[in-house]
Amino acid sequence: MSTPAAIDPALLDEDGLLRDFNAWDEALARDSGLGALTEAHWKVIRAMRENFARFGAAPAMHRVCRDAGVQRREVNDLFGYCLVAWRVAGLRRGGEVLSRQHVALRPRGARDARRPPAPRTT
Repeated sequence: MSTPAAIDPALLDEDGLLRDFNAWDEALARDSGLGALTEAHWKVIRAMRENFARFGAAPAMHRVCRDAGVQRREVNDLFGYCLVAWRVAGLRRGGEVLSRQHVALRPRGARDARRPPAPRTT
């Protein structure tokens, strides 16, 4: 995703994230380069911003998905990567160090080797 033309590059960190959470507005999200934002985009953006405002850190995507009522693969379809979603939502770096592991969403069906799968409930 390219940097929106309407924002001063001095307001961004090296990952293209806003340094000031309060500098964001919906116009910046609309100018993000993703094209027209759907209601699904806005649900995710609102959930991310509400979570960030509450905890001061980039939210875990499973929490965002739960709060927004969307599946994780839907977030992947909407934004591509977590970092893109964070940029569009105007989140700043907050406590969590970004790395390639945090940026990419896992492919469908991938499991974390450190954690066994949760038991299924019917």
